[in-house]
Amino acid sequence: MAEPAESEMLLLQRLRHGERAAFDELARLHGPRRVRLAQRLLGYGRHDEATDAVQEVFARLLAHPRRIADRGELGPWLTTVVTNQCRTQQRRLLSRLKLLRNWSAQQPVAEESDGGVETDERVRRAVGRLRQSDREVIVLYHLEELSIDRIASTLNVSWNAVEVRLHRARKRLKEILEEPQR
Repeated sequence: MAEPAESEMLLLQRLRHGERAAFDELARLHGPRRVRLAQRLLGYGRHDEATDAVQEVFARLLAHPRRIADRGELGPWLTTVVTNQCRTQQRRLLSRLKLLRNWSAQQPVAEESDGGVETDERVRRAVGRLRQSDREVIVLYHLEELSIDRIASTLNVSWNAVEVRLHRARKRLKEILEEPQR
């Protein structure tokens, strides 16, 4: 039996030669984990948006398989591109919200109450309240279990920047979790 990295390389080579079944297999292998990543980055209540982000990334893979096949491992590339796609979607959402605020005196989004929910849900909501850059490092380090080096590479920042963001994000997460529940 081939090593996982070897079989992935074979699938990438087959995809490079236009074999649709290879794409389907790569999507099956990598899709669920990348949807979870996108959900964590965008917020757990935004499953459709997370799925859309991952579909956009896989559409790029299908349209340009040579770019990925030449780079080697697919997993790290997918993590980076999904993270960037989520950032793009967040920026678009913020632009739309700003536009709506200009058109209306009302706040377009009311904050939800999290009274009576379990600890996991409180943590999810707290992570969702973090700034995007803080949420990214928390998700990538604690939930995706990436190393500091891999996170630095994924986010295109220095190792020290990841350390600082992670420290700041943990501190802010603790503050949010210590706030009285509403």
